[in-house]
Amino acid sequence: MNYHSYSNQLCDIIIEAGGTHFHAHKSVLCELSPYFRALFERWSSPGQFLYTVPGVTPNIMKSILQYGYSQRITITQTNVKALLEAADYLLMDDIVHICCKFLEKRLRPKNCIEILRLANAHFWHELRDRASLIWEQSLIYHR
Repeated sequence: MNYHSYSNQLCDIIIEAGGTHFHAHKSVLCELSPYFRALFERWSSPGQFLYTVPGVTPNIMKSILQYGYSQRITITQTNVKALLEAADYLLMDDIVHICCKFLEKRLRPKNCIEILRLANAHFWHELRDRASLIWEQSLIYHR
């Protein structure tokens, strides 16, 4: 299923991110994240159909919604940090895991400190441990 092909068919909510509106289905988003389930069940009023997601850019929200509908996501060096932070904020463990694996594959001595800081700030232990290992190996190699 592709978000674009279903984005206006029987949608029951609108997600607003960064001033952009995205038509979606509550059921899809509830399956995607406990954040959305709580948003719809606990933090909304009866009849509400417009929900604002703060701190998420339209491009990142579009990627997240695409993943919700297709289980596919495009991760690049340009969007990985914003995508990872948004997925963490929105409690989307699958996307967090995919992004961490993306960064792990690209770990190098040149970028391991930056990735280590990011991983420490968000408590992504596996990524932190892998970045620490690369850093330690680079120190041993340069002695």
